Amino acid sequence: MLANVISSPTFRYLKGNKADIEFEDITPKPYANVDDNSKAEELNKEFENLEIGVNKELVQLNNEKANARYIIKVDKDTDKTIKYELSAQNDVLLDDIKIQAEKNTKSSFIIDYSNKENEKTFRNSVLYVYAKENANVDIFLVSRQNDNAKIYQSVGVITKENANVNLYQVELGMGDKLFSCQANVDGNKSVFNIDGAYFLEKKQTFDMLYNVNLFGAQSESQITVNGVQKDESRKVFKGTLDFKRGARASKGSESEYVTLLDKTVRSKSLPIILCSEENITGNHAASAGQIDEDMLFYIMSRGFSRYEATSLIVEARLVPVIDKLPDTKLRDTLLENLKEKMTRR
Repeated sequence: MLANVISSPTFRYLKGNKADIEFEDITPKPYANVDDNSKAEELNKEFENLEIGVNKELVQLNNEKANARYIIKVDKDTDKTIKYELSAQNDVLLDDIKIQAEKNTKSSFIIDYSNKENEKTFRNSVLYVYAKENANVDIFLVSRQNDNAKIYQSVGVITKENANVNLYQVELGMGDKLFSCQANVDGNKSVFNIDGAYFLEKKQTFDMLYNVNLFGAQSESQITVNGVQKDESRKVFKGTLDFKRGARASKGSESEYVTLLDKTVRSKSLPIILCSEENITGNHAASAGQIDEDMLFYIMSRGFSRYEATSLIVEARLVPVIDKLPDTKLRDTLLENLKEKMTRR
Protein backbone atom coordinates (compact mmCIF):
# COMPACT_ATOMS: atom_id res chain seq x y z
CA MET A 1 0.00 0.00 0.00
CA LEU A 2 1.40 3.40 -0.99
CA ALA A 3 1.90 6.09 1.65
CA ASN A 4 3.54 9.49 2.07
CA VAL A 5 3.57 10.06 -1.68
CA ILE A 6 5.33 13.31 -2.58
CA SER A 7 3.20 15.76 -4.58
CA SER A 8 5.87 16.38 -7.22
CA PRO A 9 8.18 13.37 -7.67
CA THR A 10 11.87 14.23 -7.87
CA PHE A 11 15.29 12.58 -7.56
CA ARG A 12 13.80 9.15 -8.28
CA TYR A 13 17.18 7.49 -7.85
CA LEU A 14 16.97 8.26 -4.12
CA LYS A 15 13.82 6.11 -3.88
CA GLY A 16 12.22 8.50 -1.42
CA ASN A 17 9.17 9.78 -3.32
CA LYS A 18 6.84 7.26 -1.67
CA ALA A 19 6.69 4.62 1.01
CA ASP A 20 5.17 1.14 1.03
CA ILE A 21 3.27 0.03 4.11
CA GLU A 22 1.26 -2.96 5.28
CA PHE A 23 -1.07 -3.29 8.22
CA GLU A 24 -3.57 -5.95 9.20
CA ASP A 25 -7.24 -5.50 10.00
CA ILE A 26 -7.38 -3.77 13.37
CA THR A 27 -10.10 -3.88 16.00
CA PRO A 28 -8.89 -1.81 18.97
CA LYS A 29 -10.01 -2.14 22.56
CA PRO A 30 -11.66 0.87 24.24
CA TYR A 31 -8.98 3.33 25.31
CA ALA A 32 -10.29 6.79 26.19
CA ASN A 33 -13.13 9.21 25.60
CA VAL A 34 -14.61 9.02 22.07
CA ASP A 35 -16.50 12.17 21.09
CA ASP A 36 -19.24 12.02 18.48
CA ASN A 37 -17.69 12.92 15.12
CA SER A 38 -20.84 14.86 14.19
CA LYS A 39 -19.79 17.53 16.71
CA ALA A 40 -17.08 18.53 14.20
CA GLU A 41 -19.49 19.06 11.31
CA GLU A 42 -18.12 22.47 10.31
CA LEU A 43 -14.49 21.36 10.52
CA ASN A 44 -15.18 18.12 8.64
CA LYS A 45 -16.80 20.10 5.84
CA GLU A 46 -13.67 22.27 5.47
CA PHE A 47 -11.46 19.19 5.15
CA GLU A 48 -13.75 16.89 3.15
CA ASN A 49 -12.22 17.62 -0.28
CA LEU A 50 -8.60 17.74 0.88
CA GLU A 51 -6.20 14.82 0.66
CA ILE A 52 -4.87 14.67 4.19
CA GLY A 53 -2.88 11.91 5.81
CA VAL A 54 -0.22 9.27 5.43
CA ASN A 55 -2.80 7.63 3.15
CA LYS A 56 -6.59 7.55 2.78
CA GLU A 57 -7.02 4.08 4.29
CA LEU A 58 -5.35 5.09 7.56
CA VAL A 59 -7.50 8.22 7.90
CA GLN A 60 -10.61 6.16 7.18
CA LEU A 61 -9.51 3.60 9.77
CA ASN A 62 -9.72 6.24 12.47
CA ASN A 63 -13.01 7.61 11.16
CA GLU A 64 -14.55 4.18 11.61
CA LYS A 65 -12.72 2.65 14.56
CA ALA A 66 -11.14 5.41 16.66
CA ASN A 67 -10.82 4.37 20.31
CA ALA A 68 -9.93 7.91 21.42
CA ARG A 69 -11.45 11.06 19.94
CA TYR A 70 -11.48 14.67 21.08
CA ILE A 71 -13.56 17.30 19.31
CA ILE A 72 -12.37 20.65 20.63
CA LYS A 73 -14.05 23.95 19.81
CA VAL A 74 -11.93 26.85 21.05
CA ASP A 75 -14.21 29.80 21.79
CA LYS A 76 -11.97 31.37 24.46
CA ASP A 77 -8.27 31.37 25.24
CA THR A 78 -7.31 27.77 26.04
CA ASP A 79 -4.34 25.69 27.23
CA LYS A 80 -4.81 21.92 27.16
CA THR A 81 -2.64 18.81 27.50
CA ILE A 82 -3.62 15.43 26.05
CA LYS A 83 -1.56 12.42 27.13
CA TYR A 84 -1.63 8.92 25.65
CA GLU A 85 0.41 6.13 27.24
CA LEU A 86 0.56 2.79 25.44
CA SER A 87 1.20 -0.46 27.29
CA ALA A 88 0.76 -4.23 27.07
CA GLN A 89 -2.88 -3.78 28.05
CA ASN A 90 -3.45 -0.84 25.69
CA ASP A 91 -1.23 -1.69 22.75
CA VAL A 92 -3.39 -0.20 19.96
CA LEU A 93 -4.26 3.48 19.80
CA LEU A 94 -6.38 5.00 17.04
CA ASP A 95 -6.69 8.59 18.19
CA ASP A 96 -8.59 11.32 16.37
CA ILE A 97 -8.18 14.94 17.51
CA LYS A 98 -10.03 17.80 15.84
CA ILE A 99 -9.44 21.40 16.91
CA GLN A 100 -11.51 24.32 15.64
CA ALA A 101 -10.19 27.67 16.81
CA GLU A 102 -12.85 30.37 16.58
CA LYS A 103 -12.13 33.96 15.55
CA ASN A 104 -9.80 36.04 17.73
CA THR A 105 -8.89 33.16 20.09
CA LYS A 106 -5.52 32.05 21.40
CA SER A 107 -4.86 28.42 22.30
CA SER A 108 -2.06 25.99 23.06
CA PHE A 109 -2.17 22.18 22.98
CA ILE A 110 0.39 19.61 24.12
CA ILE A 111 -0.21 16.13 22.70
CA ASP A 112 2.15 13.66 24.36
CA TYR A 113 2.57 10.03 23.27
CA SER A 114 4.62 7.59 25.37
CA ASN A 115 5.08 3.89 26.12
CA LYS A 116 4.84 2.44 29.60
CA GLU A 117 6.72 -0.76 28.77
CA ASN A 118 8.93 -2.00 25.97
CA GLU A 119 6.00 -3.78 24.31
CA LYS A 120 5.02 -4.00 20.67
CA THR A 121 2.45 -1.26 20.02
CA PHE A 122 0.50 0.23 17.11
CA ARG A 123 -0.55 3.88 16.88
CA ASN A 124 -2.48 5.63 14.14
CA SER A 125 -3.02 9.30 14.96
CA VAL A 126 -5.05 11.89 13.05
CA LEU A 127 -5.02 15.59 13.97
CA TYR A 128 -7.01 18.33 12.23
CA VAL A 129 -6.55 22.01 13.06
CA TYR A 130 -8.93 24.62 11.63
CA ALA A 131 -7.94 28.18 12.56
CA LYS A 132 -10.49 30.88 11.75
CA GLU A 133 -9.80 34.59 11.27
CA ASN A 134 -7.27 36.08 13.71
CA ALA A 135 -6.93 32.81 15.66
CA ASN A 136 -3.56 31.82 17.11
CA VAL A 137 -2.88 28.13 17.76
CA ASP A 138 0.27 26.44 19.09
CA ILE A 139 0.48 22.65 18.77
CA PHE A 140 3.20 20.67 20.57
CA LEU A 141 3.46 17.09 19.29
CA VAL A 142 5.69 14.90 21.45
CA SER A 143 6.61 11.29 20.67
CA ARG A 144 8.66 9.29 23.19
CA GLN A 145 7.79 5.72 22.39
CA ASN A 146 10.04 2.67 22.01
CA ASP A 147 11.79 0.56 19.38
CA ASN A 148 8.80 -1.79 19.07
CA ALA A 149 6.34 0.95 18.12
CA LYS A 150 4.67 1.13 14.72
CA ILE A 151 3.44 4.70 14.23
CA TYR A 152 1.42 6.49 11.58
CA GLN A 153 0.67 10.15 12.24
CA SER A 154 -1.39 12.41 9.97
CA VAL A 155 -1.79 16.16 10.49
CA GLY A 156 -4.05 18.50 8.53
CA VAL A 157 -4.11 22.30 8.95
CA ILE A 158 -6.27 25.07 7.48
CA THR A 159 -5.63 28.74 8.28
CA LYS A 160 -7.99 31.59 7.44
CA GLU A 161 -7.29 35.32 7.23
CA ASN A 162 -4.69 36.57 9.74
CA ALA A 163 -4.66 33.21 11.49
CA ASN A 164 -1.40 31.88 12.90
CA VAL A 165 -0.69 28.19 13.54
CA ASN A 166 2.64 26.92 14.89
CA LEU A 167 3.44 23.21 14.98
CA TYR A 168 6.28 22.16 17.29
CA GLN A 169 7.34 18.54 16.79
CA VAL A 170 9.63 16.62 19.16
CA GLU A 171 10.52 13.05 18.16
CA LEU A 172 12.60 11.29 20.81
CA GLY A 173 11.32 7.74 20.55
CA MET A 174 9.95 5.56 17.77
CA GLY A 175 10.41 2.24 16.08
CA ASP A 176 9.03 2.60 12.58
CA LYS A 177 7.20 5.87 11.88
CA LEU A 178 5.53 7.65 8.99
CA PHE A 179 4.51 11.25 9.55
CA SER A 180 2.46 13.42 7.20
CA CYS A 181 1.57 17.10 7.54
CA GLN A 182 -0.64 18.72 4.89
CA ALA A 183 -1.53 22.39 5.31
CA ASN A 184 -3.59 24.89 3.33
CA VAL A 185 -2.65 28.47 4.17
CA ASP A 186 -5.88 29.87 2.78
CA GLY A 187 -6.31 33.33 4.25
CA ASN A 188 -4.53 36.56 3.37
CA LYS A 189 -1.75 37.36 5.83
CA SER A 190 -2.09 33.97 7.50
CA VAL A 191 0.87 31.98 8.82
CA PHE A 192 1.75 28.32 9.30
CA ASN A 193 5.12 27.36 10.76
CA ILE A 194 6.75 24.03 11.61
CA ASP A 195 9.63 23.69 14.05
CA GLY A 196 10.79 20.09 14.41
CA ALA A 197 13.46 18.10 16.23
CA TYR A 198 14.18 14.38 16.06
CA PHE A 199 16.71 11.87 17.39
CA LEU A 200 16.99 8.50 15.66
CA GLU A 201 18.98 5.55 16.96
CA LYS A 202 19.37 1.77 16.58
CA LYS A 203 17.34 0.60 13.56
CA GLN A 204 14.58 3.20 13.83
CA THR A 205 13.04 4.52 10.61
CA PHE A 206 11.36 7.87 10.05
CA ASP A 207 9.59 8.89 6.84
CA MET A 208 8.29 12.48 7.09
CA LEU A 209 6.25 14.43 4.59
CA TYR A 210 5.47 18.15 4.85
CA ASN A 211 3.27 19.66 2.15
CA VAL A 212 2.24 23.31 2.55
CA ASN A 213 -0.01 25.03 -0.01
CA LEU A 214 -0.04 28.83 0.18
CA PHE A 215 -3.18 30.39 -1.32
CA GLY A 216 -3.53 33.68 0.56
CA ALA A 217 -1.82 36.93 -0.41
CA GLN A 218 1.00 37.96 1.93
CA SER A 219 0.83 34.57 3.63
CA GLU A 220 3.86 32.90 5.19
CA SER A 221 5.19 29.47 6.03
CA GLN A 222 8.47 28.33 7.49
CA ILE A 223 9.53 24.70 7.88
CA THR A 224 12.61 24.13 10.04
CA VAL A 225 13.61 20.60 11.05
CA ASN A 226 16.76 19.62 12.95
CA GLY A 227 17.72 16.01 13.42
CA VAL A 228 20.36 13.68 14.83
CA GLN A 229 20.99 10.14 13.62
CA LYS A 230 23.12 7.38 15.05
CA ASP A 231 23.63 3.60 14.74
CA GLU A 232 21.73 2.14 11.74
CA SER A 233 18.77 4.52 11.68
CA ARG A 234 17.01 5.46 8.42
CA LYS A 235 15.29 8.74 7.55
CA VAL A 236 13.55 10.39 4.60
CA PHE A 237 12.58 14.08 4.67
CA LYS A 238 10.12 15.31 2.02
CA GLY A 239 9.14 18.98 2.16
CA THR A 240 7.12 20.92 -0.42
CA LEU A 241 6.16 24.59 -0.39
CA ASP A 242 3.62 25.26 -3.13
CA PHE A 243 2.79 28.91 -3.90
CA LYS A 244 -0.63 28.74 -5.56
CA ARG A 245 -2.19 31.40 -7.77
CA GLY A 246 -3.32 34.25 -5.52
CA ALA A 247 -0.43 33.94 -3.08
CA ARG A 248 1.20 37.16 -4.26
CA ALA A 249 3.77 38.77 -1.96
CA SER A 250 3.94 35.58 0.11
CA LYS A 251 7.04 34.15 1.77
CA GLY A 252 8.15 30.64 2.50
CA SER A 253 11.24 28.72 3.49
CA GLU A 254 12.09 25.14 4.35
CA SER A 255 15.25 23.68 5.78
CA GLU A 256 16.46 20.46 7.31
CA TYR A 257 19.76 19.99 9.08
CA VAL A 258 20.93 16.52 10.13
CA THR A 259 23.87 15.59 12.30
CA LEU A 260 25.16 12.10 11.52
CA LEU A 261 26.91 10.46 14.46
CA ASP A 262 27.74 7.20 12.66
CA LYS A 263 28.68 6.27 9.11
CA THR A 264 26.11 3.45 9.16
CA VAL A 265 23.06 5.77 9.11
CA ARG A 266 21.05 6.55 5.98
CA SER A 267 19.61 10.02 5.41
CA LYS A 268 17.62 11.32 2.44
CA SER A 269 16.27 14.87 1.99
CA LEU A 270 13.94 16.08 -0.76
CA PRO A 271 13.08 19.80 -0.37
CA ILE A 272 10.88 21.22 -3.15
CA ILE A 273 9.45 24.65 -4.01
CA LEU A 274 6.62 25.01 -6.54
CA CYS A 275 5.23 28.33 -7.76
CA SER A 276 2.23 29.49 -9.80
CA GLU A 277 2.35 33.16 -8.71
CA GLU A 278 4.65 36.13 -9.19
CA ASN A 279 6.29 38.27 -6.51
CA ILE A 280 6.93 35.55 -3.97
CA THR A 281 9.98 34.73 -1.86
CA GLY A 282 10.89 31.08 -1.47
CA ASN A 283 13.99 29.40 -0.07
CA HIS A 284 14.99 25.85 0.68
CA ALA A 285 18.05 24.17 2.14
CA ALA A 286 19.16 20.78 3.36
CA SER A 287 22.40 19.56 4.86
CA ALA A 288 23.63 16.33 6.39
CA GLY A 289 27.07 15.66 7.78
CA GLN A 290 29.15 14.53 10.69
CA ILE A 291 30.20 16.84 13.48
CA ASP A 292 32.92 19.24 12.44
CA GLU A 293 36.25 18.19 13.95
CA ASP A 294 37.39 21.79 14.33
CA MET A 295 34.31 22.55 16.40
CA LEU A 296 34.93 19.49 18.55
CA PHE A 297 38.54 20.51 19.05
CA TYR A 298 37.53 24.02 20.06
CA ILE A 299 35.05 22.77 22.68
CA MET A 300 37.46 20.11 23.97
CA SER A 301 40.13 22.79 24.37
CA ARG A 302 37.84 24.30 27.02
CA GLY A 303 38.18 21.21 29.20
CA PHE A 304 35.40 18.98 27.87
CA SER A 305 35.85 15.34 26.87
CA ARG A 306 35.07 14.27 23.30
CA TYR A 307 31.79 12.70 24.44
CA GLU A 308 30.82 15.86 26.36
CA ALA A 309 31.66 18.07 23.40
CA THR A 310 29.60 15.85 21.07
CA SER A 311 26.67 15.95 23.48
CA LEU A 312 26.76 19.73 23.63
CA ILE A 313 26.63 20.00 19.87
CA VAL A 314 23.72 17.52 19.65
CA GLU A 315 21.79 19.34 22.36
CA ALA A 316 22.33 22.64 20.56
CA ARG A 317 20.51 21.15 17.57
CA LEU A 318 17.46 19.85 19.41
CA VAL A 319 17.04 21.78 22.64
CA PRO A 320 15.68 25.01 21.08
CA VAL A 321 12.45 23.20 20.15
CA ILE A 322 12.20 21.35 23.47
CA ASP A 323 12.67 24.61 25.35
CA LYS A 324 9.52 26.01 23.75
CA LEU A 325 7.33 23.47 25.55
CA PRO A 326 5.21 25.28 28.14
CA ASP A 327 5.20 22.23 30.47
CA THR A 328 8.35 22.44 32.60
CA LYS A 329 8.11 18.87 33.91
CA LEU A 330 7.73 17.39 30.42
CA ARG A 331 10.54 19.59 29.15
CA ASP A 332 12.90 18.30 31.86
CA THR A 333 11.88 14.70 31.13
CA LEU A 334 12.69 15.12 27.44
CA LEU A 335 16.07 16.64 28.20
CA GLU A 336 16.86 13.65 30.43
CA ASN A 337 15.74 11.29 27.66
CA LEU A 338 18.05 13.05 25.23
CA LYS A 339 21.01 12.68 27.58
CA GLU A 340 20.26 8.96 28.02
CA LYS A 341 20.22 8.46 24.28
CA MET A 342 23.59 10.15 23.93
CA THR A 343 25.16 7.88 26.55
CA ARG A 344 23.68 4.70 25.05
CA ARG A 345 26.26 2.73 23.08
